[in-house]
Amino acid sequence: KGKKIHGRIYPWGLIDIENSNYNDFLKLRTMLIIHMQDLQQITHDIHYENYRSEKLQLKKKT
Repeated sequence: KGKKIHGRIYPWGLIDIENSNYNDFLKLRTMLIIHMQDLQQITHDIHYENYRSEKLQLKKKT
């Protein structure tokens, strides 16, 4: 029985996203996992607070 892979079959062949010989998916996944807490913190502290501030400013004007 064959090995399961994460990939896609094209007419010219198979793409295995976990094969680091031709893609950076594993590096990207590792980076995202390592920095997940930072991404969550930045999303909350910067993006959400900017959104919240903008909505509060609009509410004051009405």
